[in-house]
Amino acid sequence: MSLFADLRIRTKLIIALVPLAVMVMAAGLYASMEMMRIDTRYNGMVEQSLNATLSLNKASDRIAAICQLLLKEAVEDSTDRTVRLDAEIDKAVRDYTQLMTSANGQAPASVQPRLAGISAQFEESLLNLRPLRAKALNGAHGDMLTQLRAGAASGLEQARAQTATLVDEIRLGLGNDSQAAAHHTIRAISITWAVIALGLLASIGIALWIVQREVVLVLFSLSNSIRDVADGRLDQPIPFRERKNEVGAITRALATLQQGAKERETQSWVKAEVADTSEVLQSAEDFGHFATTLLSRVGASVELMYGALYVPDAAHARFERVGGFALQDPDKPYSFALNEGLVGQAAVEGRMLSAQTQGNDGVGIPTGLGLLRPNHLYFLPVINQGNVAAVLELASAQALEPRQQRPDPPAPRPVPGTGRHPGPVGTPADLASVRAGKAQCGDGHAGPSGGAAVGRAAPRKGSATLADRFHPRPHPGLRPRRPDPAGQHRL
Repeated sequence: MSLFADLRIRTKLIIALVPLAVMVMAAGLYASMEMMRIDTRYNGMVEQSLNATLSLNKASDRIAAICQLLLKEAVEDSTDRTVRLDAEIDKAVRDYTQLMTSANGQAPASVQPRLAGISAQFEESLLNLRPLRAKALNGAHGDMLTQLRAGAASGLEQARAQTATLVDEIRLGLGNDSQAAAHHTIRAISITWAVIALGLLASIGIALWIVQREVVLVLFSLSNSIRDVADGRLDQPIPFRERKNEVGAITRALATLQQGAKERETQSWVKAEVADTSEVLQSAEDFGHFATTLLSRVGASVELMYGALYVPDAAHARFERVGGFALQDPDKPYSFALNEGLVGQAAVEGRMLSAQTQGNDGVGIPTGLGLLRPNHLYFLPVINQGNVAAVLELASAQALEPRQQRPDPPAPRPVPGTGRHPGPVGTPADLASVRAGKAQCGDGHAGPSGGAAVGRAAPRKGSATLADRFHPRPHPGLRPRRPDPAGQHRL
């Protein structure tokens, strides 16, 4: 069925015509064979009947000739002419016998017994006339004439009358045979058209089924998918994408449109979140407050179980944890040298690293009921002008989808208030980076990592800010959850 579903609609409609083609071929073959059989049967019968009637007509003529010759022989005075007339009578008898034999072989079987009876009556009449002919040869013509007038040749006349009647019957049977042939011909034609009509109905039925199933229902389904995309319901699956025909091409194009709409919606949401978060990050007084605020906002975007922010020291040799989200020991210092642990490795390689925990040996997140263990860990470096400015460690219960991990950032736009161009936006790392870059801090006391002091005053010219530290070019990793109509976020 999958092979049929992948066929083009035009090919399916051609397949729908197969029953019609088969029925037409079968009807044509049947009609040809039936017509040939009718032609062979009835044409032979008609020809034989016509030949039989022709032979019988000639035989009737020979009986009439014999009767005339007998009368001439009875009144002939010359002995020589009497002998010649008697010889002509014998020749006419032989012709009659041959004609009757031919007619008996070609006449229908129903009239053959009557032909035999006519022939027997003819021979019997000739035997009765043989003494009279002998007297005529001896010169007793008067006795022969008297006997003929008395009805001596009545048997021949009866045989001739019966022959004429038989000819009429054969002609009547010939007409009946012609009607039977016409009836069989009409029957063959009717069956032929009935078979063609059956094939036509089958083809129409299959074509309607194909149109209903492959066109109407598909268009209804596609119209629903198009309406979902138009109404912003971008999480609905689009059917028929696996098909290799026109329907598959249309649905794949619609899926591309849906994906583009998802990306645009994500970008719009990210921009709105960046604007909202930047206001919150303006109040960050130190790296700890900054990390807590940043990861709290990231946790509103993804299903975050815990997170931590690591920044390099002044020598850029170690990355220290300055704050986080749902940490077990928030005040306990943690630091990693380059190439040490996954944090240090992510800082060296400048790309996202991931790990999957199993069993009870993984990281534990404290809760009121015990430890909650995440299944997936992600380490995302935040890159500024080719250097790793920080590393984000995130833990989640659900794995990221492949589409959420592919680097497909859009064109960057300047960060308001800085004039700088942030890196790709569209993932939590991007969002975190932009939020970090948006958070500017003024003069104050020294920061925890030896950087510029932070405070609520507006930055002065040449002063160091958190935005200088976190100007982003992050590796794309996580994608934020799309906001639902209620204003909440989901993955």
